[in-house]
Amino acid sequence: MLWSIIPTDVVFNGFEQRDDLQLLDYELESCPCRLRRLTDGSFGLETVCSTNPKHFMQRNLQPGRRIFLSK
Repeated sequence: MLWSIIPTDVVFNGFEQRDDLQLLDYELESCPCRLRRLTDGSFGLETVCSTNPKHFMQRNLQPGRRIFLSK
């Protein structure tokens, strides 16, 4: 559910058509996160999906961090 005065069709316009959007839900250091696949095969930390305020203060969980996952 989206709480906004902007209509949802305006907010999500073109979102379904993006083929390059590859997001992965992952638990990083006991914190639920969402990672984005980058072109070189690594991942970038897109967002922290935690309800614990301490997770947002951790330097190693800041968005933009590059993550290398083993295959």
